[in-house]
Amino acid sequence: MVSARDGTETKLGDFPHFAADGSTFVIVGAQEEYSQDYYFAVGRVATNPPSITWQNQDAVAGEWEFQRWIDQDHVNLVVATQTPHCPVPKCEGVLTRTGKDWKFEFLPAKK
Repeated sequence: MVSARDGTETKLGDFPHFAADGSTFVIVGAQEEYSQDYYFAVGRVATNPPSITWQNQDAVAGEWEFQRWIDQDHVNLVVATQTPHCPVPKCEGVLTRTGKDWKFEFLPAKK
């Protein structure tokens, strides 16, 4: 990512998915694939250079996929691979802003 202010480059683990206001972004990917310490992370462009402000601390290992921003405080994610928390691939969850932190919770399985 390149800062529009001064051209400073920030390397991210994957493609950023921006919220509607353009100031917050989420990065979602497989940890091994991108050589990062997280499966998903949230960042802001309000700083110069743009930076990651939160990384998951206890995410389930797996291949994560971005679905959509629900609103400024909620992101819909899917774990695409079978895991102990997701016995059938494509389990949905929501990443929710809680103050300065974010919390991920799986949604109940659809019947």
